Amino acid sequence: MVVNQETIQKQAKEILDKFSKELDKVKEQVGETFVEREEDRREEGEGKEGDSYFRETMLKNAPSKEGDFIVAEKGKWVK
Repeated sequence: MVVNQETIQKQAKEILDKFSKELDKVKEQVGETFVEREEDRREEGEGKEGDSYFRETMLKNAPSKEGDFIVAEKGKWVK
């Protein structure tokens, strides 16, 4: 089955339209979900130590890399 871009866009629009109609039916809960905090920012720190196994696995699976960096084209998949 061949599906062209126009058909996909039409189906996506229908899904979004249905979702927005259902979302309009949801009643907003005012005041019940409000959380009061003394501070709204976290302090910057040194961060956690990295996971070497995760790092090695990511680099091993990357299609293109330079040393310790994964090379990727920004927006390559966007037409």
